[in-house]
Amino acid sequence: MKRLTTNTPMDNFQTMLNYVHGKDGWAYIRHDGENEDVPLTQWAKAQCLARGCDEFTAETPEEIDEAVCACMMDCPDCPIALAYCFTCQAVHLRDRLMAYEDILFSEDGAELISMDKLQDLRAGIKNEPLTLDELREMVGQWVWVVVQYEHCECSGWAYVPTPACIAYLDQTVSTDLCGKKFKAYRRKPEGESS
Repeated sequence: MKRLTTNTPMDNFQTMLNYVHGKDGWAYIRHDGENEDVPLTQWAKAQCLARGCDEFTAETPEEIDEAVCACMMDCPDCPIALAYCFTCQAVHLRDRLMAYEDILFSEDGAELISMDKLQDLRAGIKNEPLTLDELREMVGQWVWVVVQYEHCECSGWAYVPTPACIAYLDQTVSTDLCGKKFKAYRRKPEGESS
């Protein structure tokens, strides 16, 4: 397997896979035909103005981001808003993939850990229910929960926004109920449906 992410693309294929990237919390386009490393917000504003969107008055990156995202909701067929949405998605996925690839590959792109080895490692990791202390250390992460209600049991992914609670479906549940009303796991237990 070869690495897909790079900050220094060497050919057309690498350039295509890395044409957009994240920097300082913002999305950038590697080249827009005239300039290198163009902020996506700057590109989107220029495209909107070039296509006659006279109502576009946003100036700062934050204002532009908000305006284009609002446009996506109001005009879902707007090609600039669609491109903006797709680019943001690509940047987030690329950055996440790059974090994994930085572990799996050396600087020269050589594979350090094979997929078979990763699968063996994962198989060896136990997926016991989390303790209350372990759950509270998972702020900003998703956990698999099995919630016991009076007449049924439900399971699914829950987000841990703070050490004090989890967000599951439309509920906020106190982490103090871990082990009492619900069990939380690092990943979905084997054989679990949903």
